[in-house]
Amino acid sequence: MLSADYRQLEMRVLAHLSEDAKLISLLQKEGDFFQTVTDAWNASSAVLNEVDRNKVKQLCYGILYGMGAASLAKQLSMEKHEAQQLISSFFQQFPKVRAWIDKTLKACHQDGFVCTLLGRRRYLACITSELQTERAQAERQAVNFCIQVDLHSGVLCLITELR
Repeated sequence: MLSADYRQLEMRVLAHLSEDAKLISLLQKEGDFFQTVTDAWNASSAVLNEVDRNKVKQLCYGILYGMGAASLAKQLSMEKHEAQQLISSFFQQFPKVRAWIDKTLKACHQDGFVCTLLGRRRYLACITSELQTERAQAERQAVNFCIQVDLHSGVLCLITELR
């Protein structure tokens, strides 16, 4: 039996999909990815107070799953405006991630579905819902589907190769 640990795999898929050079560069460095991001962030941000690794990790995964400022604030025990500042700062650090999310959502609103790298589609009827909560859920599902299915496809290919 083989055991493998693909660290920060969701972040790696996001980096690939978004083609964000800075995110790719940070993922290629040795050591703890979230600590590396935290250190880079603290060195370059005059806006934020010291941000700790745990907050950065929760923020990164929150971005992946479409978490808004209110949910992030609750999770990190902070004010909503502070959480929004963290989210905005994340997208300043990794602008191509924001661009990829926006492009994915625009295509989904236009076509009614999202498509993965290997061509798998997920239709999201609620993407054009009049109800904001339904539309927001479909938007979260659109982004998450692309990341999770591409991740799953990659792992499945690796398992197949190992057999």
